[in-house]
Amino acid sequence: MILILSAYFDQSTNDVIDWLCHYKASFVRIDGESYLNSELNYKVILSDNGIELSLGNILLNNLTAVWNRRWIPYNFSFNDELKKFEDVDIGVLANIKNNVIIEMRKSYKLLFDFLQTKNIKSLPYFNSIAIDKLTVLKAAAGVGLKIPESIICNNKNDLLRFYDNHQKIITKPLGEAMSFSGKSHSYLNKTVIIEECFLEQIEEIFFPSLFQKYIEKEIEIRSFFLEGKFYSMEIFSQLDKMTSVDFRNYNDLHPNRNTPFKLPEEVEKRIDNLMSVLNLNTGSVDIILTPDNDFVFLEVNPIGQFGMTSYPCNYYLEKEIAKSLIVNVYE
Repeated sequence: MILILSAYFDQSTNDVIDWLCHYKASFVRIDGESYLNSELNYKVILSDNGIELSLGNILLNNLTAVWNRRWIPYNFSFNDELKKFEDVDIGVLANIKNNVIIEMRKSYKLLFDFLQTKNIKSLPYFNSIAIDKLTVLKAAAGVGLKIPESIICNNKNDLLRFYDNHQKIITKPLGEAMSFSGKSHSYLNKTVIIEECFLEQIEEIFFPSLFQKYIEKEIEIRSFFLEGKFYSMEIFSQLDKMTSVDFRNYNDLHPNRNTPFKLPEEVEKRIDNLMSVLNLNTGSVDIILTPDNDFVFLEVNPIGQFGMTSYPCNYYLEKEIAKSLIVNVYE
């Protein structure tokens, strides 16, 4: 039995499931929303005989593989539950919400810890999902990859010195880029260039933030790594002002041209070494090829998108992931 942990809106999960059905593989999909909304019976029994854990009618001792695909949505809302506390002070309400989030994380950490003790295949490995960008960049430099010079600071003077050293810098989230939608507007914490007018207005002390040297690019490369194999795509994002800083700032009217790309063998070897250091067996890797023909590593996301690479390049990654999940069954 293959266990798929996903979110209800994830189309890539549906595409992989189509291939699992084609291969007549036994699987079950559990969306994080069902888990958080208590629509799913969650039970852990701990006794002298050990631990037994079940989700719904699935006894997790009987699994052969697990695919963890964006299970808990980052924008999940507890508003319905918090209505029970409408008369509570807003400060106390914020603390209640934080406590619920902590308890939620503890409960699904217990699930992952339990699955990790089983001798079953997992994509990605259970202990490799929450990795921070600075740890990744340090490891990347350690295996010989070029990286952008970076700083995390909360002081205007430190930021100004960094800006003076590089003249052109960007800021990006320390974690995953997220979008937030309100009644009339949507917001995205994306990668942006730091302008001088921003530096003039910023306060002396601000929230700790990540800044990097801006890397000029010839092309941008997204490479999906799956168990030692690379499926790479070049993105001509520099040809569009809208996407020149970050291709994820999509131009729906004039999409970027995307074509298959082959990374140099030496670059693939170093990224493969990096994935071993980070204990990753899958992930989406972002790279810049500079006008000087240098390959600069930016980041890797263990649960990053692969459909955007699969479809333009005809890689059929959905099929490859399905085969990877069921290979031990065929053996």
